[in-house]
Amino acid sequence: YFYMVTMYDWLVLSDSLSSEPTYSVDGAIQGYLSSLIQFHFDDAPDSVEMHRNNTIYATQNNRNPFVDYPHFIELIWYDHEHIPPLVD
Repeated sequence: YFYMVTMYDWLVLSDSLSSEPTYSVDGAIQGYLSSLIQFHFDDAPDSVEMHRNNTIYATQNNRNPFVDYPHFIELIWYDHEHIPPLVD
């Protein structure tokens, strides 16, 4: 989802959904940001995902940067409450 949201600016990750469902591109909520951030920290990219990313690159010539650079989550959504504080 992080890849899709950064590639397609009409997709949205949010923690608040409107009371009315939307069935159009405008305002389409793709997922709960806090849940996805928590999942990102609970299940970091591993060798299986790196292999999958390499295989996709060999076929499609594109990569998921969030597998290659997981810290992008922190850089893009740095002010979200579910990003753990940096430890010195």
